[in-house]
Amino acid sequence: MRLINIQVLILVLAFGGCQTFSDARLSKGTGIVRTYNASEEQVWSVLPKAVNEVDLAIAGMYQDDGYLLAEHGISLFSWGEKVSVFVEPQVPLQTDVEVVSLSTVSTNITAIDFSKKLLDMIDQMLKHN
Repeated sequence: MRLINIQVLILVLAFGGCQTFSDARLSKGTGIVRTYNASEEQVWSVLPKAVNEVDLAIAGMYQDDGYLLAEHGISLFSWGEKVSVFVEPQVPLQTDVEVVSLSTVSTNITAIDFSKKLLDMIDQMLKHN
């Protein structure tokens, strides 16, 4: 009986606070924002490739609604991450991109934060586009 209680406690600690794509999508305003001297169309044209280049998989692309969802699976150091990318046009030829990177399990202290990595990749691709 005591072994079962310990196993249940471990499962609760490991999976308590699991993040979903809904959590990631609703997290707008909590990530890192960078403004690019590029049109919304230019940003969307490089975004899928940038996501793939930083080792994320696209889970959904909702250009009409202004966001993309991506994920990184389980690795040696992490239970995975859910990433939301929000694209918002500003003045002509300027676009804000916000990246929110959430670990799939909130207690995962070794999860990768993809925010800066992805924003840097978008920047690099826009400069060479």
